[in-house]
Amino acid sequence: MIKQLFKYLINTLLDRKCKVCGATLEHDEFGICHECEKGDLFFHPKLHIRGNILEERLYGLTKFETAEALMPYSDVAQTLVHDLKYYNSRNIAQLFGRKISEHIITNNLYSHIDYIVPVPLHTNRIKQRGYNQSELIANKIAECLGTIVNSTNLYRAYDNPSQTHKSFTERQQNVKGIFALHDSNMFSNKTVLLVDDVFTTGSTIIDCCRALNQSPNIRIHIFTATVAHIY
Repeated sequence: MIKQLFKYLINTLLDRKCKVCGATLEHDEFGICHECEKGDLFFHPKLHIRGNILEERLYGLTKFETAEALMPYSDVAQTLVHDLKYYNSRNIAQLFGRKISEHIITNNLYSHIDYIVPVPLHTNRIKQRGYNQSELIANKIAECLGTIVNSTNLYRAYDNPSQTHKSFTERQQNVKGIFALHDSNMFSNKTVLLVDDVFTTGSTIIDCCRALNQSPNIRIHIFTATVAHIY
């Protein structure tokens, strides 16, 4: 935890430049300045329509209602996710969660959401890192929408190796069957929003949905902060 705190202080105090335009950030700006946030960074026409790239990659592989991502995995997005995941930059989770909430509030595809469900990390990974970045994003979404985060019912049964540098087939095998529910009745007849930081091949989301769909009559919406390879 001391190492994580040190990284956080260094990243917060020294890296005070906007990741988009390079302007010096004000005290209430984190990662991106307010002017750049007002632009189209968090809106891409390929990501916020029915049949978008996420839905294409998931179609026929799992049961879900909708799937969206906040932004493409560009150089800016990569830096933001990296700082959130490895440098404890929790204000970036606040930014992601707030912008995701804005999309949900203005989109009539979403009905009432009963639970926000972050993609879980294994307890070993949380002990090492100190937090689950997807849960931090989920907490902000729940705050904005006035709903509940459930970060315990869906769990990661074992600590699989990192997905980095794995092919699509290897990613599928790497996460196959690693997620499960403690209580399948908890999400019965409920609408949940499954939240993650990065969508690459969809293998992690697919296995999460496989576990979640053990709950009768569950409705699953999916929202990730970023998505890779949209072109």
